[in-house]
Amino acid sequence: MPPDQQASLEKLSRDAARLAEALARAAADEAQREAARASRIRVTAPQVRRLIEARRRRAARFALGPGNAAWSLMLELFAARLEGRRHSLSQLAAAAGIAPTTALRAIETLERAGLAERRPAPGPVQSAAEGPALSGVEGPVLSAAEGPVPSAAEGPVPTGSKRGRNAQPDLTDDAAGRMYDYLRAAIAAGTSI
Repeated sequence: MPPDQQASLEKLSRDAARLAEALARAAADEAQREAARASRIRVTAPQVRRLIEARRRRAARFALGPGNAAWSLMLELFAARLEGRRHSLSQLAAAAGIAPTTALRAIETLERAGLAERRPAPGPVQSAAEGPALSGVEGPVLSAAEGPVPSAAEGPVPTGSKRGRNAQPDLTDDAAGRMYDYLRAAIAAGTSI
């Protein structure tokens, strides 16, 4: 290769490397700005309820049904946790708009994935219309991104036991933290769930 072509190729290579570095810095800066914007957002129960309602309206508009049952239950469980409420499986199924048998299968799937567990009912289960049942919730835990998510007060109930079948479904603390982080990022980005 002639020396002038070799020099031109080397200059092009250096220019391409500088351009790649500049693009990488710009992408990293944008990611940092996005993370900073998301970290200022607090996920609240009313926000989650609005997301759930928007999801239902979209499903109704296009006659899609409730969509993924497990995701619907996770959203309902997360909103209930933020509100300081616990629901029986039948109340949870009704709130998510799915059949109780479908809800049971979805909860079992979530349990196998380590995302949900059934906890003993601390007393009478109250629906959202009856007011909060705070006895099943204790102080906040921090998610991976420092968002407050109430922690369940009692440990999981084995699903094979009679008490387990009658216990109230709940997200694991890890799943609640992950939901908080996911929803905060979705809200910050203005995306639907």
